[in-house]
Amino acid sequence: MPLINKCSVCNDNVNADKEISCDKCKLPLHSTCSGLSRSEIQCVFAKDRRVSYFCNKCIKCDNEVIELKKLIMDLKLQIDELKKSNCMKKEEYSPDSIVHEVFERQRRANNIVIYNIEESDPQSANDKTIATNLIKEISNIDTGNIRVQRLGKQFNNDKPRPLKITLPSSADAIQILKNKHKIKSLNNINIKQDQTPMQLKHLANLRTKLKARQDNGEKNLTIKYIYGQPQIISLKN
Repeated sequence: MPLINKCSVCNDNVNADKEISCDKCKLPLHSTCSGLSRSEIQCVFAKDRRVSYFCNKCIKCDNEVIELKKLIMDLKLQIDELKKSNCMKKEEYSPDSIVHEVFERQRRANNIVIYNIEESDPQSANDKTIATNLIKEISNIDTGNIRVQRLGKQFNNDKPRPLKITLPSSADAIQILKNKHKIKSLNNINIKQDQTPMQLKHLANLRTKLKARQDNGEKNLTIKYIYGQPQIISLKN
């Protein structure tokens, strides 16, 4: 009698002679749960197969590792720049601080912050409606699971507190930031990343460098976000 395992995707029984195993985590799954086409499944079952199969969980894990490595490299470059400009204290670039910064950036990656949206009271239920309408105006993001929060402890009639929106994914946050110029329903609002103090220091340092280069006669320069990181670029390019 063939051995029966549990599918790692649907958790139903799967016969050992009919299962596919991920070549990385070695967990079994139904061929129908693998996401492979019929011809691809035949290749995986072939006795002399020359292809490898990786399940979606392993692929996602690998992608997250790649993104994390890129984040660490970007962070290292930013820290080096801030150290050269004396914008950081020594304890701010210790190993513990760097690890904290990486996790803090990951935690904030799904967030955007909107400024200058009026609030009618400290517990305004209207905030989520306004946020939902803004998002739908410039994207097709599912707003059913967004979370909305005012930043700051005290309601002030003169100056509305920033509105932080937590989205389902960092890709959703990037999409809104790219399309924010399309918003027409509200005037004078500003949408930004939810940045850490170190990111704000880095941006301020870039602005100082930009001004110095412009004062030295360089033209057509601006700061633009490329793959989520601010850089000084030439508009001619």
